[in-house]
Amino acid sequence: SVTDRFALQLTPPSPFQLELPESQLTLVRYQRVPAPIVTTRLKEFDGPITFSAEGGQLAPKEEGRTRVYAEFPPAGPQTPKVSGFIQSLILSNLAKARIKVSAVGTHQGRRVMLTRCFDLDLVAGFKVEGEPAKVSALPGETARARLVVNRVGPLDTPVTIRFNANSGLDLPETLMIGKGQSGVEFQVAISADTNPRKIGIQAVSTGYVNGYEEEVRGLLLEIDVRKPEAPKKTEAPKNAGTTNKK
Repeated sequence: SVTDRFALQLTPPSPFQLELPESQLTLVRYQRVPAPIVTTRLKEFDGPITFSAEGGQLAPKEEGRTRVYAEFPPAGPQTPKVSGFIQSLILSNLAKARIKVSAVGTHQGRRVMLTRCFDLDLVAGFKVEGEPAKVSALPGETARARLVVNRVGPLDTPVTIRFNANSGLDLPETLMIGKGQSGVEFQVAISADTNPRKIGIQAVSTGYVNGYEEEVRGLLLEIDVRKPEAPKKTEAPKNAGTTNKK
């Protein structure tokens, strides 16, 4: 708080401007994603502009346990548009974070720093889910289900699916979605003595991304075991049990 006055410093305009064309970047774990930067500058400003980034899991490349790091080339008068990259290493966590990019340039003895932000979404290279996500059947029936894999970008790795044990369901031990394939169909046998309820099918999906084994765990689909309908009661004929008297 102030009592009656405060100091205000007026400075010349910045000799350059900074823009990030992408407000959000998706980074696949164990891979890298380009990070473009666009600068504009005054004609009389011919010095380099250097960049750095921080936030989320970003750390210097030289650290021993770095999970994610960023590198940017400097921008010059002839290279106003540059593209750095953000690299994911082992031990990186799947998460979304706000990343701050700072640009620094020196003009006429004055050091100027500008900051812009973008969202970095660190994801697995693939995700397996049911299509549809919910299948219904009666106890004793066999339901047909389909799993599809959504791969990020040009990734085309084969994916192996290992189901968790589920009481009341007879599932294959493993399934494979091969390279170039989008999904696989399979059958789920429901035991005749299974109580009506919703049963979630969980599994571990495994594939290789950039030479590293990636595991994705989670719920793939839901089996709705319906309650059998009660048999309908038959009505006796209206004239049953009566005799006609003359």
